[in-house]
Formats: sequence, C-alpha cells, structure tokens
Amino acid sequence: MQELTIHKFGGAALKNATYIRRIAQIIQELPAKNTVIVVSAIDKTTNHLERLARYAKNLDSNQTQRQFKKIKEFHNQIVNELFNEKLYFNTVEKLSVLFKDLEQIIAGVLLLGDFPDRTHDRIMSFGELFSSIIVYEYLAAQQLSITWVDSREIIITDSQIGQSDVIWSLTEKYIQQKISSLLSSGYILTQGYIAANTEGKTTTLGREGSDYSAAIIAASLNARKVIVWKDVLGVLTQDPRFFDSPSLISALSYEQAIEMTYAGASVLHPKTLKPLFQKNIPLQVRSFLDTKNAGTIIGNFPYLHHLPIKLKKTNLAAIQFTIKDFNYLTNKNLLEITANVSELNFTITFIQHQARTLLLCIENRPNDIQKLREQTMDLYDITIWSPVSAITIHNEQTEFSPAQKMIAKQLIDNKLVIVLQEE
Repeated sequence: MQELTIHKFGGAALKNATYIRRIAQIIQELPAKNTVIVVSAIDKTTNHLERLARYAKNLDSNQTQRQFKKIKEFHNQIVNELFNEKLYFNTVEKLSVLFKDLEQIIAGVLLLGDFPDRTHDRIMSFGELFSSIIVYEYLAAQQLSITWVDSREIIITDSQIGQSDVIWSLTEKYIQQKISSLLSSGYILTQGYIAANTEGKTTTLGREGSDYSAAIIAASLNARKVIVWKDVLGVLTQDPRFFDSPSLISALSYEQAIEMTYAGASVLHPKTLKPLFQKNIPLQVRSFLDTKNAGTIIGNFPYLHHLPIKLKKTNLAAIQFTIKDFNYLTNKNLLEITANVSELNFTITFIQHQARTLLLCIENRPNDIQKLREQTMDLYDITIWSPVSAITIHNEQTEFSPAQKMIAKQLIDNKLVIVLQEE
C-alpha cells in the first residue's frame, strides 16, 4: 500500500492558468490514493485581500469597491483561460457564491461603520477558498477522482486573530475522522492557512501558513513525507533576492532548518517544522519548474556546522529602551519590557542587552509599536528605527561591509548578526 504523502502548492505555483496546468500535470503523475493536496491562495491574492480589509476598515467605499472588483476579475480571468464554456460557467457560479459572501461582509462594514476583530480573518480566508475551488474543478475536468475538503472542518484552533494556535487534540480527531476514510477513494484537496475555532468561526494560521497546514495534516495522519512545491530549487545557502551565488542545500537537519527560517529564510513557514520533527516526518522542498531536481530534504540529519549561510530578514523595526533614572537594567526591567512585547504578539528577531539599554528587533507594525511606546515611555527613553533589516551570516570568512547605516552588531561563535537601517 502506498504510504501517505502531503503535497503543498503555494501561491507562486498557482499564479496563472499556465502554472495551474503545470501543477495539474505534476498531480496526475502522483498516486491517486493516499495523496493529500494543500493549496495556498493564488499568487498575491492574500496581499490584495489584506488591502481590501484595510480599505473597508477605513470606511473608504470607493477604494473598497475597486479592490473587490480587481480580486473578482482576476480570478474570473484565470477561470476563463482554464475552462471551456460549460465548465467556465459552472466554476464561475461556484466562485460567485463565495464572492457574494465576501461582498456582504464588506458591505456590512461600510454600512455599520464597524469592523469587528473576527472580520479580518473572515476576509483573509477567501483567497484559499477561491484557489481550492478553481484547482479542484480543473483537476476534476481532467477526469481525476478528487474530493474537496473544507479545512475549517478539520483544523481547529483557539480564537486569536491573525495567528491562531492549533488545538491538537480536536484537530487530530477531526483529520483522522474526515480524511482517513477518503484516502483510498482518490486525491484529497484542501486549503492551507485557514481553520476554525471550536464555535466554527473562521480563523487563520498566520501569513504564509499553508506550509503549516500541510504539516498539521501530515502529523495527524503520520504521513510518510510532506513535499512543498516552490518556485525555487529548494533551500539555498543565501537568499537570491539579496545575495549573489546561492547554492542548493541537498539535506538539512530539522534544527538547522528552524534556525534558517528564524533568520529570514522565506522558503518555509516558521511553525511548519515542529510537528514534523515530533513525528520524524521528512519535509522535501522542490521546484514545480524543475521536477527532475530532488531539491532539499529536511529531516533527521547531522547538523552542517560549516555550511556558509547568508540570510536577510526585512520589514523589521529596532527599538531601544534606555532606563531614565541612570540606573542599570534589572531582571525586573527586562521582564516588564518583554512582557509588553509579548502582549502585543511581537516576535523578537534580535536582542542586545547593555548596562542601561535593551535593543530589540521586532516586526514593523507601526500601530502596535506606538502602543508599546506608550506602555513603556514612563520608565524608559525610547528610540525607534524603522524599517530595518537583520542580516545573519554563518561561517562566512569574508568581510561584510554594508552600505546602509549599522544600528547593531552581534557575534556569537560563528554567527554574525547585523541590524541595518533600510532606505
């Protein structure tokens, strides 16, 4: 019996009709049984939905309507390119139900002048719903036996907005009940990124959370492997967007992969690896543009201590807290500051502690940073640099001389981290 494999296709793999046809060819070569397919939103749809939510929240009716029309026309155009007339109208009709729901949500916000917290997750969930309908209908049109599953019925979370935590006991129960019985009947297709709380209300797993969805399903079903299909060959020693001459890493340990993700390797969602590590399930990163290349396999391998790595994490802010009473920072001060940071759900990327100062790098979220300033300004002088980036260099012998202003520098063993002011 073929062992279960989870295949995840990201937005880059679904960016247009040509690419959707390409991934359909990849899927057709996979065994129909014991194959689960997880899809992200198409191309930059999540960004467009984020913009739609912002316009609606700001009660900008004209921009909201224009953005809604843009999203709808984009998806309908892909359907037009993929299907003949009969299948086109069938797929557009299914999408129209979703677009009507989305339109009613934003119309309610504009009418009432209110944007409830839960509304954001509801709006953001539509990207994966749109893409999964389109991919499902196209695969079905190729005469594949395939079942569409709503991930909100199988992945259960708490009610945090924007980045909910999985309730594993319920999630494993529902995935095993819903998916196990379908594995022998053909392909199973579901959505990444989106889930539901215990009341059935839509939640999300955090931006780029579709990788995590695939890992959740794999861990719940003790899958043989997860394969994440990207537009790059695999995990590279350097981010090709910022550095020259990256090399493909053929195999990585779970630990080293987590460190690279934390330092800015955008090829994986940060939470993806933990459930796979706990069940010893390997994850393979492959390119849908070059299916002959095996890419990178992440699993229970030795740590590559001498691997030269250079990564860059962007869209950060650096905040320096300097105690006002000309005293040194105590443990109590450090705990108070980090508690405020945690309360606002920031992730600390870089930390540097001196006698009177604490420097942190966190996500560049101006509204929440202002809240953090207000919470701490009575006891500390606050200095903020925004935006900044953090460059992490492992085992690199050459001298690195950035052109931008350097805010902080930290060398620990063979790892150098530099915080730079962006233009």
